[in-house]
Amino acid sequence: RGVVVRSEPDGSNFEVFAMGVRNTHEFVFDKYGNLITEDNDGDHAGERERLVYLIDGSDTGWRINWQFGKYTDPKNNTYKVWMDEGMNIPKWDGQAAYFLPPIQNYVKGPTGMTYNPGTALGPEWYDHFFISEFRGTPASSPIHAFTMETNGAGFKLGKTQEFVKGLLPTGIDFGPDGALYFGDWITGWNNKKEGRIWKMDIPGQVNSPIRVETKKLLQEDFSEVQNETLQKHLGHQDMRVRTKAQFELVKRGDEGFDVLKLATNSSNSQLTRIHGMWGISQFARKNVAQAAALVPLLADDDLEIIAQAAKLIGDTNYSETSDLLIPLVNHSNPRVQFFATEA
Repeated sequence: RGVVVRSEPDGSNFEVFAMGVRNTHEFVFDKYGNLITEDNDGDHAGERERLVYLIDGSDTGWRINWQFGKYTDPKNNTYKVWMDEGMNIPKWDGQAAYFLPPIQNYVKGPTGMTYNPGTALGPEWYDHFFISEFRGTPASSPIHAFTMETNGAGFKLGKTQEFVKGLLPTGIDFGPDGALYFGDWITGWNNKKEGRIWKMDIPGQVNSPIRVETKKLLQEDFSEVQNETLQKHLGHQDMRVRTKAQFELVKRGDEGFDVLKLATNSSNSQLTRIHGMWGISQFARKNVAQAAALVPLLADDDLEIIAQAAKLIGDTNYSETSDLLIPLVNHSNPRVQFFATEA
């Protein structure tokens, strides 16, 4: 029942984060830390792959025996639970409630997937996911660009369009230069001793100031950068720069913790605050008492900050906040409700 697992860098705290996915090649975080994937289908007639929002402890339903139909009851061998009970499609009245249904049935044969870090390509492609569709022939295997929109505590598919076609794409990622790179299987399904790597870009954007700046910062040694500058980088337009600054501050121990805590101040940008919170949660995963720095944010004016605080407090198992979390279960905002409930 395909799983996504996680652990600390040293292998400790190993756990199953999400299960019930099928043959997921790649999963990606957006700028708010939401984990999105597209799993491959079970090869049933009439089935389509699923766009899925993965949350801590989620089960999205898949079981491997449903693919092969190796049932032992002669009276039941033709019954396919996955298809016949509508488990492969988005939420509908009467669907089993024990698993998290997909957002939508989407592209066929997904291989690579990535998310624009905030500066790549050009402004019209910010906040977009990109996914490769592998169907054996270049004519039917485009790379799609799509957006996600809030839908209650979860998401729905926003815009979707073909970004490039005529190739057979596999793995896909953004380079530090802001261009999109992807592998090309050329044609067919079988193994071969050749392949190509393509670089895709937008005319007129290659030397844009934000892309030049981002490349420089991604190549820079942040161990030599002052705390004040790292705090500024926590709000950078590119999430790779923000994350790099966050991790460097965590490496600095107590002084880094103080900077991260300062970054959560309401006068800073939302993304600065969120990366400050994420850095604090890294400390709290090793010393849960440090999650106390997140508690005041449960009463913040920004709903996303409240949701993030509830999520992180729950994730670190900081148990001193039950009296503050319980009222949030009835909050008017579904995202706050959900993470408070989960916590």
